[in-house]
Amino acid sequence: MITASTVIRVGTAETARPGVARGELRVGDTPDGEAVTIPVTIVRGAAEGPVLWIHGCVHGDEFCGAFIIHELLRTLEADRLAGVVVALPMLNITASQRGQRMSPFATFGYGDLNRCFPGNPDGAFSQWIVPFDRWWQHLDGDYGAG
Repeated sequence: MITASTVIRVGTAETARPGVARGELRVGDTPDGEAVTIPVTIVRGAAEGPVLWIHGCVHGDEFCGAFIIHELLRTLEADRLAGVVVALPMLNITASQRGQRMSPFATFGYGDLNRCFPGNPDGAFSQWIVPFDRWWQHLDGDYGAG
């Protein structure tokens, strides 16, 4: 349950009061060392309530989830919301940037992001993107990830 004093942080998006915060979450690095980040939007309601975490584009060529998330975000009104919505519309961003199902950096056997949950920070590239246990490791007062 989110209370009035709870700070919510996911990557660079952070909010301590009602409204919308946008940022990015670093999920790994490309083979040449460039940071891989995914967009994050947090909509924090005016009233206390639960946290809803939604993500889309687990398969890079399936954009419908990202479109639906963006449509939802356009219609949410923070002043009428109880709780928080955390949205990551493009989870598999390296694949979606190329319009293909799997990341071009995925290694054999670990290419399908949908088969990589709950993730492994020491595993293959696709396994780095989905370690929810790492993202939500700070659930003892502040809600934070990354």
